[in-house]
Amino acid sequence: MPISPQRLGATTTIALQVDKRFSYCLYVPRGYVAEGGRSLPVLALVHGSDRRPQQLRDEFAAFCEEHRCIALAPLFPARIEAPDEFDGYKYLGGGDLRYDHILLAMLDEVQAVYGADTGRFLLFGFSGGAHFAHRFLLLHPDRLLAVSVAAPGAVTLLDGRRDWPAGIRGMDRLFGAQPDLSEVARVPVQLVVGGMDTDTSAIAVSRDHPAWIEGVNDQGISRVQRLEALRGSLASAGIRAQHEVVTGGSHNLTDVLPPARRFLSRVLVARGQDEAAG
Repeated sequence: MPISPQRLGATTTIALQVDKRFSYCLYVPRGYVAEGGRSLPVLALVHGSDRRPQQLRDEFAAFCEEHRCIALAPLFPARIEAPDEFDGYKYLGGGDLRYDHILLAMLDEVQAVYGADTGRFLLFGFSGGAHFAHRFLLLHPDRLLAVSVAAPGAVTLLDGRRDWPAGIRGMDRLFGAQPDLSEVARVPVQLVVGGMDTDTSAIAVSRDHPAWIEGVNDQGISRVQRLEALRGSLASAGIRAQHEVVTGGSHNLTDVLPPARRFLSRVLVARGQDEAAG
């Protein structure tokens, strides 16, 4: 089926056909039709609590043109699970609603329409999206080419003594699986945060907070401290991550984008070299 002009470049918002509570937008390189059937890689971009997927998508438009990849930016609306629920996607959901499965269903649609290579894809998440990204890595390392985790407000440590989401105890009950650390270790991982991203007003969790769980603050209070704790936890399991603290950077998407783009660019260049050699 021919691809219409409306499906190229920065697309409109598209309802997910298997669950129309969710939607996504894309950036498809404008030369896609002339690619001669080449199967393009996909970069999934997960928004923060402000839920601005179009802005995030637009920040990677030039990147997609340069590297010949498709950007997929999902929208995970607030209040899907309950009237006071705003953060469910950050923890991948549970039970009948699995946000990781929603993203995978979006990838299936992109594959069906564009013939994109979605077997393994790139994943970037900022702030609340970084919550999602590093937890998705724990459950689905076999689906990832690489993951860039930018300034999460809280992290899950590879600690079987702590309950999810502070640690990984109970993941088998919630998600039907525990992390396969040998698979996680095969995925290139970047951890990036602004050096001045130290405001804790939005991320400190007290005992009367709905997200309280024993150990949730043990990783440190600021995003800088929590990302360092995640790096150390991964390292203790033999998982190396590129860790970058942006000098002078604050909790701002534009501060973490340059190192994220460089990291993702290296992964795609290496992929292209491997394909050419193979």
